[in-house]
Amino acid sequence: MNQPGNPPSGGGYPPVPAGRRFAASAYRPSGESANPSQSPGVGTNVAGYNKTQNDTYKKTQIETATPENLILMLYDGALRFMGQAEEAFEEKNIERISNLLVRVQAIFSELLSSLDKEKGGEIAANLERLYLFFMRQLSEANVKKDPKPMLQIKPLVLDLRNTWEQAMQQNQGNNKTAQQRPRLNLAV
Repeated sequence: MNQPGNPPSGGGYPPVPAGRRFAASAYRPSGESANPSQSPGVGTNVAGYNKTQNDTYKKTQIETATPENLILMLYDGALRFMGQAEEAFEEKNIERISNLLVRVQAIFSELLSSLDKEKGGEIAANLERLYLFFMRQLSEANVKKDPKPMLQIKPLVLDLRNTWEQAMQQNQGNNKTAQQRPRLNLAV
């Protein structure tokens, strides 16, 4: 398990803390996913120190995020990695293309494994089909080293991300309204 102040290991998307994964009816809480990490080396230069600070900041962001925000962060990560993969395709950097597309697939695999089909019903089933489609398209883009399949799904991922953000905002508005309602004082 990561110690406070240590960056997440594995170089991939930072692990999501156990029990804090995803709320919403289409998602279920998951088990542990923290990976062991190594502490930064002694004599770390300024650039390394800033990276360690950034990693610590990201870790704190993830650990303190609401389950709904974690989903938004995953969508943002997928979009960021797809944008970087677009650049790698232009540069014809095969290794970078592969690494980035695998990272995006890992994000959708995580979202897929977190779906709660019992509570989520039709929404969870539709998300499952979408995530599987995304993963097939990303795999095809990676195998063929062709950006077209990835570019076809990018607008869909952006739509999902924006829709999720709107739902979060509406839910926050509903929670604020519920909190602002006057309470009935039964003390006489």
